[in-house]
Amino acid sequence: MRVLALKVFTTVFFLSTFFVVGATSPAHAQFDNLGSAIGSEIPDFTLQDSEGNDVSYDVLKGDKGLVMAFVRSAEWCPYCQLQLQDIGKHEDALNELGYNLVSVSYDSVAQLGTFDVKYDIPYVMVSDPESELIKAFGILNETVEPESRAYGIPHPAIFVIHNPGIIAHKYYEEDYKERPDMNDIITAIKKDATAAH
Repeated sequence: MRVLALKVFTTVFFLSTFFVVGATSPAHAQFDNLGSAIGSEIPDFTLQDSEGNDVSYDVLKGDKGLVMAFVRSAEWCPYCQLQLQDIGKHEDALNELGYNLVSVSYDSVAQLGTFDVKYDIPYVMVSDPESELIKAFGILNETVEPESRAYGIPHPAIFVIHNPGIIAHKYYEEDYKERPDMNDIITAIKKDATAAH
């Protein structure tokens, strides 16, 4: 396994982007205190996908950007397993908007490969076995004890990244059994496109 190379950038950009606060639906709210800040540049990374290929932001991004879904585990978390299958249904809509879709978890390449084949996942699944990207995004679940098999999992979250690598939106659910609605995310991306014209 190639060792992840990370370089955290501190440059912050201010974006004139519409953000869905979720005032009428707290379960779908964006968060400010957890994870990398909206407007900040994502860390540089090189990881492997479910087929063992090296991948980076430049490899994964679409014409407009990238949607990154961080999940606890494709191997043992049933809520993540359902989410990973569900978000694939929205890949075409994201592609039409110029965004590619990826998932990130601490699962091994082999574990992701098994899940990918079993469920015919249409998007790239990224392995972060040392949770270095998870930590770099500031979403490591620190309530998990180091001796637990779950140590290294993130708080489930979805980041919308605009090229050349700026965080435009981030979403999570307070209850890990619930996950952000992809329709809300697609709506926010469409609003971004409208505001840019």
